[in-house]
Amino acid sequence: MAKAISYIERKLPTDEELQAESLADVLKAISDNRQAILAFLDILKEMENSGMLDIIRGIMKNRTSLGSVGMEFINVAKIPNMLKNVIMASQFLGRIEPKDTEKLINGLDSGLKKAMKKEEESISMLGLLGLLRDPDVKTTLSKGLHLLQGMGKSLNSK
Repeated sequence: MAKAISYIERKLPTDEELQAESLADVLKAISDNRQAILAFLDILKEMENSGMLDIIRGIMKNRTSLGSVGMEFINVAKIPNMLKNVIMASQFLGRIEPKDTEKLINGLDSGLKKAMKKEEESISMLGLLGLLRDPDVKTTLSKGLHLLQGMGKSLNSK
């Protein structure tokens, strides 16, 4: 009869065997990615020749002081406020109906074209009163006054 196994001896690799296995893995990865590694080394060489690596090395060595200077610049340039305003403006533009925006832009374009034409004579006070009877002028004044009312209501409620 066979003798019962009471002890299992585990074969642990030595440091040299682990190092040889790691080196074999690295060499395999290098050979599998030969083209990419050669391209990367070419880029790295160009960066060295152009002085970019020196710049990057300097940035890395002085990252703490550069970080504080960067944060100071962000605060002085009011970038957080600017970002908040951009976000609020995009939210505002998202609430406006595109058809309304198109109408407004077309109206502004038409008005600017008419305003930039050379007028032979200036409008008298009586002529201004006469223009108030023009339906286009009435519409624009009405919309403008409603705009002012809405703004005032919002400004007074806060």
